[in-house]
Amino acid sequence: MNLGDQCPLDGGTMRPARQGVIDPYTGESFSIWSCDQCGLGQTVPSPDDIGRYYAPDYHGDRHGASGGIANRRRLGFVSKTLGAASGRRLIDIGCGNGSFMEAARQRGWVVAGTELNPLDARARGLLVESTLDELGDFAPVDLVTMWHSLEHIPDPVSMIRSVKSIVKDDGIILIAVPNFASLQSLVTGSNWLHLDVPRHVSHFTRSSLTALLGAENFQVLHSWNLELEYDVVGWSQSFLTPMTRGRTIFFDMLTHRSEQGTRFKRLANFVSGIALSALVAPIVLITTQVGNGAVLIVVAQVRQ
Repeated sequence: MNLGDQCPLDGGTMRPARQGVIDPYTGESFSIWSCDQCGLGQTVPSPDDIGRYYAPDYHGDRHGASGGIANRRRLGFVSKTLGAASGRRLIDIGCGNGSFMEAARQRGWVVAGTELNPLDARARGLLVESTLDELGDFAPVDLVTMWHSLEHIPDPVSMIRSVKSIVKDDGIILIAVPNFASLQSLVTGSNWLHLDVPRHVSHFTRSSLTALLGAENFQVLHSWNLELEYDVVGWSQSFLTPMTRGRTIFFDMLTHRSEQGTRFKRLANFVSGIALSALVAPIVLITTQVGNGAVLIVVAQVRQ
């Protein structure tokens, strides 16, 4: 990316925003450029072989012990928007191990999903393919969910266009992404946990996400700005990261990812992380009240 390049959403100018953002798993350094109008961020450079940055356990148990709570909360968003399932159809894009799909199926949804590595989700007896095109026979659907997957997609404009083609005329899209313009992001800068470069290709603000949806005639109906574990651990791990040379030891322990560091370092990070999580809880409450949490969750529907 070069200075003066145009934003793919609104034609604004892309400029350097964060430098020296470290991938905690490879130690490589990246930058983030952002639009001077809508605030959309893009990771620079975007690797040609992104697959090598995904460890085998990256798509697994993303929430650790909080997984059940996360699924109930997310189904709450769905219920507030669409009511009871009543046999309606749902596609979950970037479904991970399929735990949300399984929870939705238990609530009466007919479910399918996509995942780059679909084996874990298929092991639950779920219909999961590697691409959306492979689920063509399942469409049209009442609901498409994207729980922290849109930021991983190299061409989000084409993805939203594809989603539009598979939802019913009155269908809904429900998206959750990290909030690049949040207080948490601004305070912790290049150490912000939810930058997750280079796996996160795009970094969304409220205005850039609205612009992305609006380009395909989607209108935002509802929004929320809190997913508790993302907000709390986002603060605590981001404060710890400078002390661990860019590694995310506390976060990896919580999400059952490959262990980093010695036993002593893991213990020290766990104790420090728990203490910091308790200390930042009031900040999370305040930022949520003013609509500036670490996560953006939006419900959108095609304008009639």
